[in-house]
Amino acid sequence: MADNRKEQEREELHKAIWSIANDLRGSVDGWDFKQYVLGIMFYRYISENITNYINAGEHETGNNDFDYAKLSDSEAEQAREDMVMTKGFFILPSQLFCNVRKNAKNNENLNETLEKAFKAIENSAVGNDSEGDMFWLAIDENDRVIGSVGYSSVESSDEVWLHRLFVKYNLKRKGIGGALLQMAESNIKSKGKTAIRIHLGEQ
Repeated sequence: MADNRKEQEREELHKAIWSIANDLRGSVDGWDFKQYVLGIMFYRYISENITNYINAGEHETGNNDFDYAKLSDSEAEQAREDMVMTKGFFILPSQLFCNVRKNAKNNENLNETLEKAFKAIENSAVGNDSEGDMFWLAIDENDRVIGSVGYSSVESSDEVWLHRLFVKYNLKRKGIGGALLQMAESNIKSKGKTAIRIHLGEQ
C-alpha cells in the first residue's frame, strides 16, 4: 500500500513539473528551469532529512509527540551546533520546506522568503567542511541517495575544486557519476569558471 502511495505521489510530482514547464515554455531558459526545479526538490529533501533525523532522536528517548517542524526558531537554536557538525547544515523550523509551503498561498513575498531560507541554510555551513558553492545528490526511485558531487570556488581566481564525488558501490559504471559530473561542469561554466581541479580525497 505504501509503495502504491509513493508511486502515485511521484506521478503527481511529474505531472506538476510538466505542467509548470508547459506554462513557462519559451519564457524561461531550459537550464534555468531545471536548476529551479532541482533546487526546490533538494530543498525539500534536506528539510525532510533534518526533520526526520531530529524527530527520530527525540522519539528514541520516549518523546513520541515531538515534531521539530512545530518548534519555535528560538527553541530550535540549541540544536544548531550539533546539526552542523552532524549534517553539515542547519534549518530553522520556520524555514523548513513544509512550513514555507504551508504559508505560501498567503505569502506575497514568497520569493524573498525562499531567498532568505536558502541563504540561511548556505550560511549555516560557513566555516565547516560542508561549505561550498554547489552540491548535488542523485536519488533513486525510493528516495535513497545513490550519488553526489560538489564544488567550491578557488578565491580570487576562475578555478574551482570539484570534490565529494560519490556513487554507491553497486551502481558504478551505470552513468550516474558521469551525469553528476556533466551537471556540475555545465553549472561551473555558466558561472564563468574556466578551470576545474579534481579533489579525490576528503573535502
